[in-house]
Amino acid sequence: MEKKNNLKFLIYMMPENHIFEANELYLEQFNWNMSEAAFYKALERLVKEHTLIKLSKGLYARPEKSKYGIISPSEEEIVVNYTRNNKGIVIGYQLYNYLNISTQVSKNIKIYCNKINQHTKTVGNIYIERREVEFSEEVCRVVEMLEILNNFNRIEDLNYNSFISLCEKFYNNYNEETTKYVLSKMHYSKRAIAFLQNILNNYGVENSLGENLSAFSTYSYPSMEEIYALARK
Repeated sequence: MEKKNNLKFLIYMMPENHIFEANELYLEQFNWNMSEAAFYKALERLVKEHTLIKLSKGLYARPEKSKYGIISPSEEEIVVNYTRNNKGIVIGYQLYNYLNISTQVSKNIKIYCNKINQHTKTVGNIYIERREVEFSEEVCRVVEMLEILNNFNRIEDLNYNSFISLCEKFYNNYNEETTKYVLSKMHYSKRAIAFLQNILNNYGVENSLGENLSAFSTYSYPSMEEIYALARK
């Protein structure tokens, strides 16, 4: 009984709308004095009591309670949970919107995150993929650029002027070691890497991206001259 009460007390000490992974909480607080089966049964009892809500498999939150009833965490709060403190990054059209690369919207949100146990996880309209990367600010800049280059031909309503501004900002802050780190941890197409190399070469930025490419292959991507021409239209 004491162990159950300790869990309940810990839940009550959490702020409203606090989101947590059950396995993390178990390993951090209870694996030394409570079986995993008993822990999950206790969580389910707290869900039935409306002390907790279950957002998806293994993901729980202490909900906000108002006079209108229980309020679940918003999508934004769930996204923040998986991206704050270098845990992850939002990609796809939410990223393109944020960078003014495209005005297209999607109801689905995609995240790369280093703090999920399984390869993928779905929470409502949020799809999360595990990546073994520490998402520092510098790493996120490289991932953002490579995501855009990797999907360049598939981005609808692409704003070429915004893309050029992004390229200029990127080359001014280019970090070779960070780029090597990202390429060692995440898979991007050779075409995207060659595209990035071409952008850096266009601005006279020394780089070793050619080490990731074959001298006997030809990669298809638009030149910066073509992109400048499209931006003028």
